[in-house]
Amino acid sequence: MRNGVNLQPFAAFNVLHRSKSFGMEMDGEKQTPAGRTALEGRFGIEAGWKGHMSARIGYGKRTDGDKEAALSVKWLF
Repeated sequence: MRNGVNLQPFAAFNVLHRSKSFGMEMDGEKQTPAGRTALEGRFGIEAGWKGHMSARIGYGKRTDGDKEAALSVKWLF
């Protein structure tokens, strides 16, 4: 804790498995994902103030090409 701010890093890793194949068809051409299993990794940092406010920023990516960035603010009352 520094100046009343508590910083906490986080990391998460997941394996996502699709039991059924899915896709879409457009203009007579069918598109389906290359595999049924995707690996996912997420990391970021969370900062808390005064026990009732926190902010979190994170980034995640999957092997099938999906990327995500997020910023969230939480206020407990």
